[in-house]
Amino acid sequence: MKNIVRFALYILFVISISSCLKMGLDDLPTSDKAEITNVKFEYRWWDEAAEQLRVVELTADNKIADHAISCTITVPAVTDKFTSEIREKVSLANIVCLTDISAGASIRPLNGAPVLGTPEDFSGKEFSYLVVAADGSNIEWKINIIAINK
Repeated sequence: MKNIVRFALYILFVISISSCLKMGLDDLPTSDKAEITNVKFEYRWWDEAAEQLRVVELTADNKIADHAISCTITVPAVTDKFTSEIREKVSLANIVCLTDISAGASIRPLNGAPVLGTPEDFSGKEFSYLVVAADGSNIEWKINIIAINK
């Protein structure tokens, strides 16, 4: 009797977590937007004492025009965790770049541009990225590093 009750509860559970909706959903239009709306930079380092990865966001003053973004980066002031020794190590050769792009779009580097989202060398100062919209249309964007201020 206990096994029958357990089996019945199991069947009810399986039915309750499955979805029956297979049609009748609205078709949404595919977006043709292939925009970069923001560029951010950060510096990452390993904190031996705390045994953890630390991240500090760098301030970026971005000017967006004609599918090009000009960035002036400012390194923040020293804090108890972001010491002067660590601050001195920050350079264009070891920062991380992150972008905000249109919903449903993807982005990829062109012509040897640094990969976004990982520590890379941005000392070349001008890089090309291809943003592909959800509908397959694309726009080539340029990210220009004007300066890094400490």
